[in-house]
Amino acid sequence: MKKNYIFTLLFLFNITVFYAQLTPLVDGLIDANRLHLEGDTLYFTDNESIFYIDINEENPTVTTLISGLANPAGMAVKDDFMYVALFDSAQVVKLNLTQTNPSPILVTTSGDSPNMLEIYGNDLYYTNNAIGIIYKYDLTGGSNSADFFLGPYPGVIGLDVKDDVLYFTQSTLGRMHKISLLDPDAEAEEILTGINWPIGIEFKDNDLYMASLTTGKIVKANALENPIVVEDVLTSLNLPRDITFDGDVMYVLEDDVLSKIDLSLSVDEFSNIDFKIFPNPATNYLKLTNKDKLDYTIYDSRGRTIKSGTVFPNDQIDVSSLSQGHYHIKCIGKSSSIVKKFIKQ
Repeated sequence: MKKNYIFTLLFLFNITVFYAQLTPLVDGLIDANRLHLEGDTLYFTDNESIFYIDINEENPTVTTLISGLANPAGMAVKDDFMYVALFDSAQVVKLNLTQTNPSPILVTTSGDSPNMLEIYGNDLYYTNNAIGIIYKYDLTGGSNSADFFLGPYPGVIGLDVKDDVLYFTQSTLGRMHKISLLDPDAEAEEILTGINWPIGIEFKDNDLYMASLTTGKIVKANALENPIVVEDVLTSLNLPRDITFDGDVMYVLEDDVLSKIDLSLSVDEFSNIDFKIFPNPATNYLKLTNKDKLDYTIYDSRGRTIKSGTVFPNDQIDVSSLSQGHYHIKCIGKSSSIVKKFIKQ
């Protein structure tokens, strides 16, 4: 049994880094929850279903893997099986990904609100934030019971493993901890505090990225530095829940939209463009306050390209043929781009 002593506290600073704009992939989601990237397949959940898209598709088709689940949360994959935490039914189940319509297979019922999952070797770790416990389940054991691993840590949610070290967050208290998975006598160490509701977390190199739910931000920190420095990566998001990476491309799941952003393209490298769109909601046309020629693309709520073209200053874009609903318009200038939302009435 691990101990839960805390013996290290690092300092928190805030500096800001701005990146190029998010590109929407899937819009119109309701209570979106978690992400998991497996190869070229990106899985995401809402309050009852698991969906997936192929990240290589420019306009990805959303496919439902399974529906009728009780609030699916964290996901992890090993040996063609996806392990899923069902928050509302107090279960961890697995799905056979080689099947077209997989049925849930019970794994364990330990805990009352399993949330985030992480697989390390043959062990499955998962958080139970209602009671502040991290459980450990032996994937080779065949039992329906998991072992107590750490706790209590009220509000524990986020999990990630790097270099044989398990990192976890106390979201309600804004804290980050780590513990070695190689030393059976290791003690948990608090390494960061002052982060507002860190939910989904994931490493990219030595930087740990965190979705800060209540501030609407994605932040990052080099977890190996002392003191740890926290930077804003994205701001003004709508309840960001989770993040994952494919190289330099970060996928961001907000409450209602799945987007991506290339972190290698910093706005500081480009000339700045900005514009306003009106009327919004629009009926027959959109007008932009751009001062230069812009190439534009309009995406629907599923991220599909609906219309594209070029708009000059004082021009307007005909949207009369669009169906009623929510859209994104992406405009590209000489060396940068920006995305805005609008509603078609």
